[in-house]
Amino acid sequence: MMHELNRLGERPFEDLCRALAVHVLGVGIQAFGDGPDGGREATFEGPLTYTGADGPWDGYGGLQAKYRRSGLGTKDAEWLRQQITSELDAWLDPGRQRVTAGRRPEYLIIATNVRLPSVPSSGGIDRVQTLLRGYADRLGLKDIALWDGNSLSMYLDAYPKVRQSFLEDV
Repeated sequence: MMHELNRLGERPFEDLCRALAVHVLGVGIQAFGDGPDGGREATFEGPLTYTGADGPWDGYGGLQAKYRRSGLGTKDAEWLRQQITSELDAWLDPGRQRVTAGRRPEYLIIATNVRLPSVPSSGGIDRVQTLLRGYADRLGLKDIALWDGNSLSMYLDAYPKVRQSFLEDV
């Protein structure tokens, strides 16, 4: 079932992403409130039950939520690519506080309400995944995951208690 994540608003969307992360990752989540978040809505420490392309995640990671009130198709994908580029460029800048005072993640999840098209090679999912893989190499990440609106809807179906907590909104 596709859930209307666009109706949530930014803060409730971040709350939803953190709630799903608790279930999907299988670990304690350190959530962060309003204000500068240093590139993360939450952090987690492995070993995790979550499995990426190279096996189970085991290490320190972060969750970054990107919310957009829209539904404009290709414009959404381009907006997300710009958001990711800005966010990950900040992790590459040795002068940024998130680098000097923070802890660089080994794993990163980008969660968004944007539903990315799945056309092979040219669709939003493949274009964003290519962007993320390029940054993963430059940042030395062990793995990076994209939870777009389609994936989040799947997780909401798999974890009905989370869905029920946000039912009036999604």
